[in-house]
Amino acid sequence: MIVAVPTAHDRLHPTVVPSITAQGYAAHVYTCPDPPHPASYPGVLRAFFRSGESFCIVEHDIESLPGALAALTRCPEPWCWNAYDLDVAFDDTGASPHFAMLGHTRFRPVVGRMLGPLLDTVRWWRHWDGLDLLIHWRLRRRLVPHRHYPDVIHHHEYPRRDG
Repeated sequence: MIVAVPTAHDRLHPTVVPSITAQGYAAHVYTCPDPPHPASYPGVLRAFFRSGESFCIVEHDIESLPGALAALTRCPEPWCWNAYDLDVAFDDTGASPHFAMLGHTRFRPVVGRMLGPLLDTVRWWRHWDGLDLLIHWRLRRRLVPHRHYPDVIHHHEYPRRDG
């Protein structure tokens, strides 16, 4: 399984690559320019979906945990993921437990085939933000993402919300 780490030029958290390599996987880091460049994050995802290979996305600020990648690799489900905290714990956000964010997600080749023509639309190429929603809405009638535990670590600082 390929483990892809998309990042902007200076945003890769120092724990991301070591958390992948400690599990015996190679971290393939992709420094992504802004869309619509073909090497942008949407472009990298599009290329992997079209590759016909299983792949895992571990985003630039997500620290994988021991055994997490092996569990995703072994799982027969087509679409698997580990949750992570947003500005609060994922389970406290009110998001559906069947909504998979992209931060630590594995896809089997069937998912790329299901996304099909969406991968070539302008909507796909606009920005990295919202790709998880776009994937979810396209697949939700046919697939339910399979959540794995434990949640992984999100190294993202959110602005304080003072009352």
